[in-house]
Amino acid sequence: MKTKISILSGFLIVFGLLLVGTACNKDEKTEEPPPVQNQMMSFSSSQIAVTFSDDKKSTKEDGMVRQTPSEYIVALKSATLVGQSGTSDFELFDMESLENSIVFDFINDEVRHNLSEDDIPEGSYKSIRMELYYLQMRLPIATANRGVEQRNMRIYFSDDGVHRPGDVTQINEQGVEIGWLFATNLCPDFDPVTPRYTAYTLHGVYIPFADKDAEFYGPFGSMSFWENNDSQPFIEESKFYFGESNNKDLVVDFNVFECWQFEDKTGDGYFGMDDIVYDDNPTAWAMIFPKITVNVE
Repeated sequence: MKTKISILSGFLIVFGLLLVGTACNKDEKTEEPPPVQNQMMSFSSSQIAVTFSDDKKSTKEDGMVRQTPSEYIVALKSATLVGQSGTSDFELFDMESLENSIVFDFINDEVRHNLSEDDIPEGSYKSIRMELYYLQMRLPIATANRGVEQRNMRIYFSDDGVHRPGDVTQINEQGVEIGWLFATNLCPDFDPVTPRYTAYTLHGVYIPFADKDAEFYGPFGSMSFWENNDSQPFIEESKFYFGESNNKDLVVDFNVFECWQFEDKTGDGYFGMDDIVYDDNPTAWAMIFPKITVNVE
């Protein structure tokens, strides 16, 4: 499937924040086989998984450090199998609000969660459509005073009235959100700031995240990314490319291998405030949207 990439290069100073960058859009052309058409399918279950590993190791020599989260969370408001050739859509689940989204947590490649306990009618399906609330990853962050800390960083994709698309927040060990990251006054320990208005304004004016106004968007993703993915709640639709599916498990897989990337200017192997420097060559960092594929097992 297609990979969405948000690369935000930027620098932080004591009094403000500037992030500039680009993102690969959802509708860019990539080489892929044609999706299945007019094929009758039967599934014994529907599952979601996260892949933390990859047989293909990085070969790029671009000065970027690549890290894979030790834990990953996917929060979905809904999931629906999209029918074709006379088959009706089949709703796996649809929660009443974003805040009631189902949260699926993963720590390794072996974990599987059921998307639904209902029997899936036999039929011809072409894709699965998911309403994505947020993604969350656990990553090491270097601080000036407390050493390296494991942080739970959450990226919002749907606007719930409190969080805007692209907001990045920190979640503590008790699962409580404690503030917004990539804010105007994170120095020197990259600590979260709350409320959102305080985090993303400077002297009462919303700061720019590259080509985006922080009043409406967080640091993740360029404006072109959000313009090409402008449905709310945020919709991710993944097409089916597999062959025979007779009574097999349908598995939606999020590959998060090396999805956190940054330019390590300190050379310590960790991202932190010392890596974000004020110079003519701003520090690059990237959160890469997972590669989502659908298979049968």
